[in-house]
Amino acid sequence: MNEDTLKQLGLNQAQAKTYILLIQNGQMTPPKIAELSKESRTNAYTVLDKLEELGLVKRTQIGKKLAYEPENPIALERLMEKRRREVHTAEQRVKDSMPALLSYFYTYQNRPGVRYFEGKEGITELYLDQLRTKQDIYFIRSDGDLNLLGPKIYDIINKRHELGLKVYGIEPAEADVMRYAQENDERLGRTMAWFPPKLYNEPVNIYTYGNKVAIISYAEETIGVLIESPQIAAAFKQLHAIVKVGAETLLGKNN
Repeated sequence: MNEDTLKQLGLNQAQAKTYILLIQNGQMTPPKIAELSKESRTNAYTVLDKLEELGLVKRTQIGKKLAYEPENPIALERLMEKRRREVHTAEQRVKDSMPALLSYFYTYQNRPGVRYFEGKEGITELYLDQLRTKQDIYFIRSDGDLNLLGPKIYDIINKRHELGLKVYGIEPAEADVMRYAQENDERLGRTMAWFPPKLYNEPVNIYTYGNKVAIISYAEETIGVLIESPQIAAAFKQLHAIVKVGAETLLGKNN
């Protein structure tokens, strides 16, 4: 073991040097550690306190004198696992806070924001953003899309209902989706409109909610774009209303 290895794991130079000295020499008093590490006694105590906090050393005694001894290096693995959990928790807090933070930013800066997502994980994140934003959803679905999420999409649909979100959708009049709508729309708080199948078959879906517009492509690239702009979102809601009238008119002519 060398100092560089420990520094790569997050210790600073003084902490790494002290831990190695304890492993090499065993139980030592702070003055002895300060002498061997060439640190002042004050710094040595500071370093030892931090190593104890990290679980890498423990306090003991030599006679009546305070001493320290090293913990098993497996403590480093526990330390990394703890940090990984902390990073994951922090990341989740950022994601949960992002809708409010972005809304605050755009309120005062009056600038739209654009974020990009890729692959199944990215598309999943776009759907979860709808739940975090907690605003009614307007969507247009193509009959060329692919259900990348599998059964999870139904979990998200049910979660929308649990959050009290209203959903206004426009979809191709396919037998299976219309049957699902007839059986579930009242329960889920959905209001649907339909257009003739194959009229719109580009594999791209559009979701508008709050001040956001999510455009998801299910083609070979499988990408999503999230635009946050009050003006753009308002425009897409108006377009949604126009498309709804056109879809219902066309479907009526075909029946």
